[in-house]
Amino acid sequence: SNGRVIYVSGTAFEPVEVDGKTFAPGQVNNIYIFPGVSFGAISCQARSIPERFFMVAAEAIANSLDEADLRADRILPNTDRLREVSLNVATAVVLEAQKQGLAGQSLGRAWPEVREALQARMWSPSSLPEPVHKNVSRPSISQAAVAAPTRPRDQRFLANFVGSVAQKAYSLPDHV
Repeated sequence: SNGRVIYVSGTAFEPVEVDGKTFAPGQVNNIYIFPGVSFGAISCQARSIPERFFMVAAEAIANSLDEADLRADRILPNTDRLREVSLNVATAVVLEAQKQGLAGQSLGRAWPEVREALQARMWSPSSLPEPVHKNVSRPSISQAAVAAPTRPRDQRFLANFVGSVAQKAYSLPDHV
């Protein structure tokens, strides 16, 4: 195409150079829409999820393009900014839910206020509580990166074991 086509794929590809210009193929799949739509809908206790939520989510993604994205002729933000884009999507969804009267809980009246409220609720690895028991520590990423069991019985055992350790370590209620 000599650099005249807009190319996107369901999987990520490295940028390519054509005639001295770098092109960054977009990754088009649910990674941009669903985390933010779900987070926004759950956070404001939306009573339903109408099609309009997906339109405002798409607009929020487009509005998340930054200067680096535009210089690379991206039509979608870089996936390195996925948390930021998801926060923008969630903010747009909450504002739309409130506008349509679908929100069970108001998170604010304007974009900055809603975004700040959502950011405070957004999970991050550093937001885990400290273990209650002194002899129990958080596993490191390398410790957690073990091969997953393939037999259903082993998977159930591992899930129950991890759940019970988490309940004891972090004093979680039984229903978690």
